[in-house]
Amino acid sequence: MNKNTYYQDRTLITAIVSFLLLANTAYPLYASSSNDNSPLTKPQQSAARKGNSYAKSNKADKAQGAYQTAIDQAVSVDQCIALVKSTENSGSILIPARRNCLNKALHIAKTQDEYFQIISCARQCQLYEITKEAVDSLITKAESKEDLLQLAHKAQSMTMNDIAHIAMDKLYTQENSTEDKIDFAKQAKLMAMEDLTRKAIKDAMDQENNAHVLCRLIAAIEPLEQPDLDRKILRRAVYQIRNVNECKEVYDMAKRLGQADIVELAGYKGRKMLLIEQAKAEQGALNEQQEEEEARKAAAEQQANQNTKSATPPPPSGPGF
Repeated sequence: MNKNTYYQDRTLITAIVSFLLLANTAYPLYASSSNDNSPLTKPQQSAARKGNSYAKSNKADKAQGAYQTAIDQAVSVDQCIALVKSTENSGSILIPARRNCLNKALHIAKTQDEYFQIISCARQCQLYEITKEAVDSLITKAESKEDLLQLAHKAQSMTMNDIAHIAMDKLYTQENSTEDKIDFAKQAKLMAMEDLTRKAIKDAMDQENNAHVLCRLIAAIEPLEQPDLDRKILRRAVYQIRNVNECKEVYDMAKRLGQADIVELAGYKGRKMLLIEQAKAEQGALNEQQEEEEARKAAAEQQANQNTKSATPPPPSGPGF
C-alpha cells in the first residue's frame, strides 16, 4: 500500500466515524432500539425516549407532553411503573409525569401486589399523597379478618411495617370478646407490635369484673411476657373477689407470680370471708335451735290446751234444767 492510499483510507474511516457520532448526537431517539423485554409497547418506548430527550434540553412542556402520550396508552400497572422508571435519569423536571403515571396506575390497580408496587414506587419518588391514597385503597379493600391478617403479614414481609400496623389496627376494631382480644395480642406479639399487644391486653382486663376470669386471663398472657400487666390484672382481680374459692385462686396466682403484697391482701380477705361464713353458719345454727325450741313450746302449749278441754265435765242436762 502506497502512502497516498493509506492517507485516503484513513481519512475515509475518520469521516465515517465522525458521521456516526454526529448522527448519534443529533438523533438520539433513533440511536436506541426498542426493548423487547419491557412491558411498554414500542410506541410507548419511543414516546418515553422523546420525553427524556426533551427533558435533557430543559423543554419541560414538550417532555411532559411526550410522556403523557405514553401514559394515555398504558393499560397495566406494570406499564405505568416502567414509565416511571424510565424517568429516573431526568431529574425533577419529569415529576409531573411520574405523578400522572402513578395516578393512572391507581385507577388500573386491582390486586394487593399491584397496590404494593405503586406504594413502593411512590415512596421512591417521594410522592407521599399518592402513597397515602394507595395505602387507603389497600386497607379499604381488605374487609374480613383473614384478609387483614394476610395483608399485615405481607406488608411486614416487604418491610412496610407502617402498612402492617394500619391493617392490624383495623383488624382490632373487629375483636370484641376477651378471647378475641387475647388471640389478637398473640398475633401482634408475633409481629413485634408491642403497642397493640399491650392495648389488647389492657382492654381485655378492663372489660372483665370476675376474679376467676381475670386469673384465667393472666394464665393466657403469660407467654407474652408482660409482668407489669400481670400485676395490674392481679390487683384488679383481688378487688373483684366475691367468695372464698375466688380468693384462694387469686392467692395461689399471686404466690406463683411472687406478688407478696397481693398474697397478703388475698390471704387477709380470705380469712375475713371464712370468719364471716363461720359467723353466718353459727348464727344460722342458733336461729335453727331457737326455731326448734319455739316450735316445741308451741306444741306443748297446744297439747296442754287440748288436755284442759278434755278434763272439763260437760254441763248437766235433763228435766228441770
